[in-house]
Amino acid sequence: MIIVSDTSPINNLAAIDQLQLLKRLYGTVSIPEAVYSELTDPDFPIAGAAEVQQFDWIQVRQVSNRALVESLKNELEGGEAEAIALALEMDMAQVLIDERQGRLVAARLNLKYTEILGILLEAKHQNLIATVRPQLGALIEKAGFWVAEPLYRKVLQRATSPALGLAHWPDQYEFVQWQPFSDTAASAGVFPASSSPYSLSPLSTARFPFGVWDG
Repeated sequence: MIIVSDTSPINNLAAIDQLQLLKRLYGTVSIPEAVYSELTDPDFPIAGAAEVQQFDWIQVRQVSNRALVESLKNELEGGEAEAIALALEMDMAQVLIDERQGRLVAARLNLKYTEILGILLEAKHQNLIATVRPQLGALIEKAGFWVAEPLYRKVLQRATSPALGLAHWPDQYEFVQWQPFSDTAASAGVFPASSSPYSLSPLSTARFPFGVWDG
């Protein structure tokens, strides 16, 4: 399977030392230049920066259709726009993308997509990891990854029920760019991540670290 990744899945998998799951699942992962730039920005060092420069199975590709990228950037950030455009150019490759708006655009363009939680479930179902729970714990502890209780429980349920497969997550959940903590953010129910620029949260005001829930 051909897969193209956005920035946040590589960042978060690298943060929990599970980036090799992508190699074991897919062999080769393509990323557009914008994603490479986001991961290796010297002014904002994040997990995954060294890996994308060292691993030969992560291949940086140039997007040809710049008009499409510019059009997509009306709705998406640069990395997401280029990831979707590149997936379309690569024979409708599957796109690995966490942000809700990116998933909605991918679906609109008839692209298959998955996200980091789907990667963990697929790894569990292929016996590449023994259980999902420790990886979820690592995401919250090492990557500053946050998730609502209902989604946490759903992940654990699907981890033990292969028949549920990797169906897309409900649209009431989305990945959001982390902003510095403030009174405004607190009133909106948004909590700061510890080390990752991305977090997962529902569209309601209630947000919980999934590490605290016994699902």
